Amino acid sequence: MQLRSLIFGVTAIYCFFITADAAAAMYVYPMEVSLNDKGTRQLRLLSKDDDVQFVKVTLKRIENPGTPQEREVVSDIGGDTGIAVVPSKIALAAGSERIVRIVSMLPPEKETTWRIYFESVGNNTFNSEITGEKSNKDISTRVGVNIIWGVLLHVPPENVVVSMKYRPGSSEIVNDGTVRLPLKEIGICDKQGRCKWQSKVKTIYPDMHVILKDFTFRPGEHYKFKYTDVTTGNIKEIAPEVLP
Repeated sequence: MQLRSLIFGVTAIYCFFITADAAAAMYVYPMEVSLNDKGTRQLRLLSKDDDVQFVKVTLKRIENPGTPQEREVVSDIGGDTGIAVVPSKIALAAGSERIVRIVSMLPPEKETTWRIYFESVGNNTFNSEITGEKSNKDISTRVGVNIIWGVLLHVPPENVVVSMKYRPGSSEIVNDGTVRLPLKEIGICDKQGRCKWQSKVKTIYPDMHVILKDFTFRPGEHYKFKYTDVTTGNIKEIAPEVLP
């Protein structure tokens, strides 16, 4: 299952039929971010509307990312998660731009993956979020389809370790490092280090086991992986170790 950078909520299937003006009332940029070495990052909210928009922010942790068991769990912003999103409730003036700051106060042992949702809500809903008082009424009837933007967030670990293992006689590989590894190619190499490369594109998250399609690791062969370094963006190589 591939992680999706843009979520349109329960009405996603209908978004293809709404007008461009309605779809473009608000933009969020960028749609995928990793925190820097200081544990921070900024997002931009851009209004393309003629009215004030009230924006609610929700944080969800992605468990088992990139697998059929992937699911999202609602988390408290700034609570035990150690992740602050400032501001978490936004009044976005017509035609304006707002900066939203993400801060990780507790670096994890291994990289974690989250999604930050930005949802345009009505005035009453927005005020009830601030005051804590629930309202059964909402005077907003401006749009019939509610579009929710979901930003994919990667929180790097305190110590970055890149490590991969494979099981001879099988198609299994394991990421036993602390960061995700965007795999690009697998090389079958001779003793002089010359490799024949095969394209195998897959993002492998920490503690994730993957069964590769149409590939078997043969006992006695030497292998290398080409991957994208998530810190620098450079393509690098790693010689995976053998699983016991």
